[in-house]
Amino acid sequence: MNRHRLHEAFHKPPVRLVRILPDGFLTEGRRFVQLTGRIARTRLLRKRFEAGALVCDSPDGIQARNGTICDACRHPDCRPWLRVHLATTEEVYLLDLAVVSARNLLALEEEAAQQGTDLTRWTLRLTVTSHGRWGEVRFERC
Repeated sequence: MNRHRLHEAFHKPPVRLVRILPDGFLTEGRRFVQLTGRIARTRLLRKRFEAGALVCDSPDGIQARNGTICDACRHPDCRPWLRVHLATTEEVYLLDLAVVSARNLLALEEEAAQQGTDLTRWTLRLTVTSHGRWGEVRFERC
């Protein structure tokens, strides 16, 4: 077997954090108007911001990093987010989706289920619709 191919099979692709802008995506100083890949994984997060700064977050939606139990806290400004791992052949993009964008993905997941398949089997194109100061991520099957 080809040594290079063997090593490549066990190589973990780099993970790129993606910021969602009103007009596209930003990762490592590069802007994209669209991203394409497959949803490899999703998970619930919770985040609370004050004056634009993150003051509390929970990586699992159950317990915040500071030890606070989310169900006990129920702060009115705390919001659910959906962390998405979008896999391409070369890398994994990590996006945190706010409520509107997360609902778009969950609707597509429901559509896949109605067709008797899993969303992870579909290649998706992600684009952003501008709402002024924030962007809504839209998902389309390729």
